[in-house]
Amino acid sequence: MIFTGTGPKGAQGLSDLPKILAATAGLTAQETFLKIGFTSSKSSLAAGEAAYQRIQRRQVDRDRPLSQQSRIAEVTAVLGWAQSYANAFKELEGLSQPALIVQGEFDVAVPVSNAVKMSEHLPNAELAIFPNAGHAALFQNPQQFLRLTSKFLSE
Repeated sequence: MIFTGTGPKGAQGLSDLPKILAATAGLTAQETFLKIGFTSSKSSLAAGEAAYQRIQRRQVDRDRPLSQQSRIAEVTAVLGWAQSYANAFKELEGLSQPALIVQGEFDVAVPVSNAVKMSEHLPNAELAIFPNAGHAALFQNPQQFLRLTSKFLSE
């Protein structure tokens, strides 16, 4: 299993999603991608711009833009997942599959503390925290992410 930018059910910070999304009101898709996915540092924003441009260059087999109905369903699902759940870590302890958890150090949407806690409760977990990265850490560090995931999947 490979986890990125996530946390267990009831994860700290997920209930702040409406506030995070409200801060993007009126922004373009690119500005929203940068605000939620990257830190405010020049290097993070430059990596975010590069990632956005890479995504836009893809012309074949592109995903369709999310409809308003899909966006509402996504937020509803995340807010449901954000509800406090006392057995979350106990359930993780029962998973035996190897797990790679990749998280941005400054993920606003899902704070890094969730990844740390997940790694402590998943018996076969490896944790990689990308410095100066936000929710889109894998887009900010695509080569590092590729090396980590390739190594993980080959083991």
